[in-house]
Amino acid sequence: VLGLTLVGLVGGVIGSTFVKPVYEARAAVQLPTPRGWQNDPTASPPLVEGIGWIELARSFQVLDDVVRSRRTYLSVAQSSDTTFFAGLDLAASFVPGSYRIERIGGGLVRLSTVDGDVVEEVALGDSLGRNVGLRWQPTELPDGRAIQFRVASLRDAATRLNGSLETFLSKDGSILRFSMRGSDPRAAASLLNDIVTRFIAVATTLKGEKLT
Repeated sequence: VLGLTLVGLVGGVIGSTFVKPVYEARAAVQLPTPRGWQNDPTASPPLVEGIGWIELARSFQVLDDVVRSRRTYLSVAQSSDTTFFAGLDLAASFVPGSYRIERIGGGLVRLSTVDGDVVEEVALGDSLGRNVGLRWQPTELPDGRAIQFRVASLRDAATRLNGSLETFLSKDGSILRFSMRGSDPRAAASLLNDIVTRFIAVATTLKGEKLT
């Protein structure tokens, strides 16, 4: 048994009533203890020790998967337009960059770069952006204006996510604590939960590979 256990996921408020509140989500994972395995012939050496747990938690092996599943690679110029991108996904290979999408009349939709290069024109509801690695069938768009958005590389998005993540290892190495701040408490807690879940999954997989 690997021994990784999610101890808890909680949240709190940081800041005053005079500014927009910042919320902090926190989680803790109980780690397998390394003590005593040298004297137990039936025990396996610990998978990771000390600072290695933090390095694993912040690794691209953990964060890349969260970036893709949570679509943190996507940023929309106006947050109110985010709902139009509900079905957007990425192919295994895609072209990062800044794009714009707009209705052009006749039931058609145009996807172009912010520099004005046309990527594709299709009927509203058809697959759009396949030649740049987008898996998307927009079914609703506003009339009379374009929406600008950016698709970052998974690595860039993971690096940004890593910058917003805090990790702390207890002195005895038995508890790894995570925290993340944000203006939306539910979003922060949900995102942190996905990171912790992926961390446990990766650690469990690595343990299985080591044993076999």
